[in-house]
Amino acid sequence: MSKKFFLPLGVLGVLVLIGLLVWVGQRSVFSQKQTIPLYIAVMLERQKVAGSEEPFPDSVDAMRGVELCAAEINQIWRDTMAYPWELKIDFYYDENQVETGLEQANKVVETNRALVVLGHAQSQISKPAGQIYAQNGIPAITGSSINDDVVVGNEWYFRVLPNSSAQAHQMAHYIYRVLGKTKATLIEGKNDAFAQMFASGFREYFTALGGEITATYAFTRPQSNALTAEMQEIAEQIRLESSSVDDPGVLVFATRANEGALFLIGLRERGVNRLTFGPSPFANILFLSTIQTAPRLREPSFYSNGVYVLAPVVFDTAGEQGQKFFSNFVARYGTEPGMKAATNCDALLVVAKAVQDAQISGAPTTLAEDRRKVRDALANINAPERAVDGVTGRLFFDQNREVVKPIDTSIYQNNQRISAISQIVEIDAETALRLEKQIQERSPVLKYDNRFFRVTDVAYVGIDINEVSELDTQSGTYLLDFYLWFRAREPLSPDDFVFLQLAEPFELGEPVVETLENGISYRAYHLKAKLKGNFVYNNYPFDQQRLGIQLKHKFKNAQELLLVPDTIGMRDISSAGFLKRLLAQNVVRSLGDWTLVNQVGSAVIIQDQIINDSTLGNPTLVESGDTQIAYTLIRVEFQIKRNGWTYIWKNLFPLGFLVGLAYLAFLSKASEYEKMYDVVTSVILTAAFFQLGLNESLPNIGYPTAMDWMFYILYALCVAQIITILVIRKYVNSEREAQANRIIWSARYAYPVLVLVSGYAIYLLFWQ
Repeated sequence: MSKKFFLPLGVLGVLVLIGLLVWVGQRSVFSQKQTIPLYIAVMLERQKVAGSEEPFPDSVDAMRGVELCAAEINQIWRDTMAYPWELKIDFYYDENQVETGLEQANKVVETNRALVVLGHAQSQISKPAGQIYAQNGIPAITGSSINDDVVVGNEWYFRVLPNSSAQAHQMAHYIYRVLGKTKATLIEGKNDAFAQMFASGFREYFTALGGEITATYAFTRPQSNALTAEMQEIAEQIRLESSSVDDPGVLVFATRANEGALFLIGLRERGVNRLTFGPSPFANILFLSTIQTAPRLREPSFYSNGVYVLAPVVFDTAGEQGQKFFSNFVARYGTEPGMKAATNCDALLVVAKAVQDAQISGAPTTLAEDRRKVRDALANINAPERAVDGVTGRLFFDQNREVVKPIDTSIYQNNQRISAISQIVEIDAETALRLEKQIQERSPVLKYDNRFFRVTDVAYVGIDINEVSELDTQSGTYLLDFYLWFRAREPLSPDDFVFLQLAEPFELGEPVVETLENGISYRAYHLKAKLKGNFVYNNYPFDQQRLGIQLKHKFKNAQELLLVPDTIGMRDISSAGFLKRLLAQNVVRSLGDWTLVNQVGSAVIIQDQIINDSTLGNPTLVESGDTQIAYTLIRVEFQIKRNGWTYIWKNLFPLGFLVGLAYLAFLSKASEYEKMYDVVTSVILTAAFFQLGLNESLPNIGYPTAMDWMFYILYALCVAQIITILVIRKYVNSEREAQANRIIWSARYAYPVLVLVSGYAIYLLFWQ
């Protein structure tokens, strides 16, 4: 009888072991298959700063962005077991010299293992190098070169950021239509294809809108990190020009990042504080690093504050992929990513998508064919429904292999680049027509490059958490004490917003601080609100719950108002920075049994989006069929967990006592089976009442918790004990007490083993 009882358990254990061995074997086989390398050649700029041993900041930024992105792509491929490849990165330096760049391009050809080339950074190198790649059938994609002619006529070259014409167009419209400025002074570099092309485009578009270029200053590029005599003279002429008229207009730079930084030092030290605009290179790390290292009299922020810059992405308005990239970059490198990191990661993400779509073999013998397949797959990413979710937004190409997306407008404040108070966002033709009909006077619709755009306001939203209290796990509610503030063109108050987790109405009150400076309204409020969380109890009592607050504007959608985290006011909105403030504030001090989850990524302050599928009663929306309305929202969240050892002592220790009490039944003799039965049934009844008492603190949920599973294990052990006791009784009544005692002896060893295995399973599944 005892053999029949234990045989099924042994068979089950063998089957489980075989299953595990088969699964591990499959993983091992796949891991061996995952050794097919796909080499990507990445063209960086200089290795070191000219005349210094310091690493060139933009090269370091780009390298880190590619390494991080490649690691994440490889991890996804390994985890999904869907693709048998691994990206391998070969870095090259072209030293920002055409001759060196061509040598490096030929080296890629000679090495003959790169599937795709990422780069180059400078347009004057990308164009001739692109011809080498095209002649040898190697697809290339740049995240930095913006001159129009880089990809023109080269079917093997792609670009993941807006080109020079698109940037010049947007800058002209922003200055004229958004800022309302009709005059501009141009500063451009001599013998610089990028500077000449950008300046020419801006001049054409700005004057076509009705603007006036009051002066143009050209200069020879400096060879060191200091203003040349020619640049000093230009700065002095601009000072005289600025002081001689009431409205000298906007300073527009058609220069490289380091040149613009040097000019700003010379201009600001001469007292010239005119409105200033720079192209996308000003968003690179090199811009601020040049100011920090160049000779100057004031703090670095004195020279960069208030400078408008076009940028592929501003992380305070970045989407989910951008926020994830930002957090992972900071966690890995301890510094914030620059634009070169973001755009080169985008280039690699697009390449990864093309590789997956192209169904290449990855074998060296089919390299030429694989390159053509990847090139065709890149060209096929040509519509919104095929777009790749990148760091800078959704990426897809037009028929000229140019990315189709507007570029963000940002502004420097306190050595940080944040979203400008107004943005230009792309809209479809149908939306543009509807807006033109609705708004007859001063329509927000802009049209250029055969596309439609509109001006959207930006509101900076800041939140500081003071304390969490009155946590009720049964109702899922908690009281949040926090400061909330807004900076926007129009005054905003909490009454203008919907708090998505609000459990009951709360008192808004008057602002504790209110100012109006330079046309920007600032209001701050001290609020206490009862909120309802979406608590999940699967892991109870080892559960971690997410608390926080989410808010969106009641009426204005994402095309009318963009909500962005106030990175200046909140100082550091990275996950690590936010968590550090929460810990310092001890925001959960009122929750005795709970503590903060101290892990990077457990606390976030991000911009998010919510989609509302409704016509809002608008007849034009009914006719168009486009009823999905997107709203931006600010999401502030952090995680808490139960104080483990305190909870164990209060609740799990009694459960352990019941497990031990049930074990005591097997310390009796076989003839005392009735006593054993009484002990086990008492344990079952006590455990049932204990379980009901514990579950009273939880809402009526329809799934078992970790605590429930622990009780289920106890019940299963007790049922097994009862079955064993019945067997013992049968042996005793048959006068085979010796055999019955052997069963008890076996159970004394089997029971603790089963308890330990079950406890370890609970640990792995729920606690860990």
